[in-house]
Amino acid sequence: MQSLKKSPLNEVHINLGAKMVPFAGWLMPIQYSGIIDEHLTVRKKAGLFDLSHMGEIIVTGQRAEEYVQKLVTNNTAKLTDGKAFYTVMCFKTGGIVDDVIVYRFKKDEYMFVVNASNADKVFAWLRKELIPDVRLMDKSSRTALLAVQGPASEKILLNVGFNVGNLGYFEFIRQMCRGIECVIARTGYTGEDGFEIFFPVDYAFSLWATLNTAGKKYGLKPIGLGARDTLRIEVGYPLYGNEIDEKTNPVEAGLSWVVDMEKDFIGKEALKSHVNGATARRLIGFETAERAVPRPHYDIFSGGDKVGYVTSGALSPVLDRGIGMGYVPAEMSQAGSPIDISIRGKMIRAEIVKKPFYTKGSIKRDKVS
Repeated sequence: MQSLKKSPLNEVHINLGAKMVPFAGWLMPIQYSGIIDEHLTVRKKAGLFDLSHMGEIIVTGQRAEEYVQKLVTNNTAKLTDGKAFYTVMCFKTGGIVDDVIVYRFKKDEYMFVVNASNADKVFAWLRKELIPDVRLMDKSSRTALLAVQGPASEKILLNVGFNVGNLGYFEFIRQMCRGIECVIARTGYTGEDGFEIFFPVDYAFSLWATLNTAGKKYGLKPIGLGARDTLRIEVGYPLYGNEIDEKTNPVEAGLSWVVDMEKDFIGKEALKSHVNGATARRLIGFETAERAVPRPHYDIFSGGDKVGYVTSGALSPVLDRGIGMGYVPAEMSQAGSPIDISIRGKMIRAEIVKKPFYTKGSIKRDKVS
């Protein structure tokens, strides 16, 4: 059995009493005080996440912009220095290699932040598609990543000394803070205002301690991967391995908004028919009529017939009802349509609804420029 990788904060998590579980080849905290408590803490105050298992790949070189444009479905023309965007990378078949956030430092320098489970696969894919005058550097093992998410996150970072007051949504800066060279981005995956901080792994303990101490008066708590999952489900964000994978294309997954068919990218030809309405299935959101917990792989029924399957689900801590996502035939994907979810052998009535399920997050989209 392959040994699990450990975060530089592994001992910190254990000392805090976290429940540690294997995740994407890593030993990571799934919860500290409990998933519901941590979830509500992020919605109302702020939470501190260790995301050091994520992968960071640096792309540099004279033709870096051209290379990135070829790899991702979104259009790099949208990016200027200090801005980032969410996108996907596709195989020639249209299947998704990974969903990533691309940060542009300069025209000849970018950073890809990729899923932990896909880090090695993505780096191999980038190497396979490499063009002359472009260089790749996998900095995953040398980079720690902490996230502060929640309505109080800006106050906490300002208190620590990060100059983030004017930082817009999906913007980032390089900044020295308490002797640590950091990249701070106003990004996250919770539906709340928040920041992600990239910095050398040797400083993981000290920056965690600094943020934790500064955040106490704002109600900051450490948050595990369990609450991270329920938070992202409430706002309808996809997770690689659940909603998207190599056999899923971005159109059926509801990610057409990050696919620019006016430019060239790997997988464009395969996606043309899907963009033009030939997609056979669609990712839907649903809510159960009663308090129930839909789980991945549960079957979705319509009129007594099995028509699809659940990809993610949870009992929403904020909405106090079962919510989830799943794939059904495209012609059955209209909001308002009744469906049933088979939960432990019992048919639970549900309704297809538009995502996101939770719409009152504190993200400061007004700062998008």
